[in-house]
Amino acid sequence: MVVLACGSNAFQQLATDDRVVLSDIACLDDAVSLEAASWSQAVTLEALGEAHLYASLDALLSSSASFLRLALPSNGALSTEIASSSHAVPAPTIQAVASGAAHFLLLTSPPSPQVFSYGDSRYGQSGPFASSPYTPSPADPPSTVSLNHLEHFDGLFPAEVACGAFHSAVRTRDGSVYVFGSNKEGQLGVLDAEVGGGGGEPELLELPDDAEDEGDEVRQVACGAHHTVVLQRSGRVWVAGLNDEGQLGLGDTESRHVFVRNHAAEQMARSRDLAVSRIVCSRSNTFFELSPSTKEQH
Repeated sequence: MVVLACGSNAFQQLATDDRVVLSDIACLDDAVSLEAASWSQAVTLEALGEAHLYASLDALLSSSASFLRLALPSNGALSTEIASSSHAVPAPTIQAVASGAAHFLLLTSPPSPQVFSYGDSRYGQSGPFASSPYTPSPADPPSTVSLNHLEHFDGLFPAEVACGAFHSAVRTRDGSVYVFGSNKEGQLGVLDAEVGGGGGEPELLELPDDAEDEGDEVRQVACGAHHTVVLQRSGRVWVAGLNDEGQLGLGDTESRHVFVRNHAAEQMARSRDLAVSRIVCSRSNTFFELSPSTKEQH
C-alpha cells in the first residue's frame, strides 16, 4: 500500500526533517496501512459493533477510564450514556460515527439509514434544520441524553458522515454530498455569503463542470478541522477550505473557497500505476491512500 500526505509537520508526523509545513504532496515511504487520523477525541469501534468515544487518547489507553457509549434504546431511537469500560453491552446498529471539535454525527445501518447528531451547533454543524430531538422515555437508563434526529436526510439514503471542527458533510447512496455548518474558511466550498456564518439548510455540493462526467459520482467525503476533501470514483480529488499549513496539497498555503481539483495527488498516483482510493483528514493534514486502479479510474 502507498500513502501520500500533506499539511502540518509541526510534530514531524509526516517527515523527520525541519519543515513545519508540507504544502506539496509527500509520499510516506514507511506506511504499511492507513487506519485513522485524530485531532480531537478518540473513537473506537468494538468487535460487536459498539462505538466508544473517549475524551482523549490518554483515556483510550487507561483501563479504568469511562467512555461515551452510543446505544440504541429498545424503541429504536438513539441515545448516549456513560459506561464503565469493564461492562459489556448489546451491540447497537450504528454504522458510522464522526466527531468534530465538540459535535458528533451518527449514521445508522440500512435498510433505512438515518443521521443523528449530538453536541455543539453554534454554526449549525449538528442542526437545527429539519430535525427533532429524541426525548428519553421513563424506560431509558437515567444517564440517557438527547440526540438530534436530522430528518432532512430521511429518504435520501445517507451512506457516509464526516465532521470538521465546526462543519459537517453527509454523502448519500447516489453520490450526492450535503455540507453544512461554518463556512468561514471556505470549507463548504460555497460562495453564497448567506452560508458564511453557518446555521442554514444543508447545501448540495456542486463540483466544477469538469467533474460532471456521467457516472463519476462521489465515493467519499472527508473533513479536516477547516477543510474538506472529496473523492470521485474515477480517482479525481477535490479540495476546499483553509490551507494555512498546506493541508490542501496544492503546493501553496492559499485557502480555497470553492472546490478545486488536486492534480498533484492524482498524478503521483498514476506515476505508480495506482489511483487514490481513500482519504483521511486530521486537523491540518490530508492523507491519500493509493490502491491499484480499477477500470473506471483509467
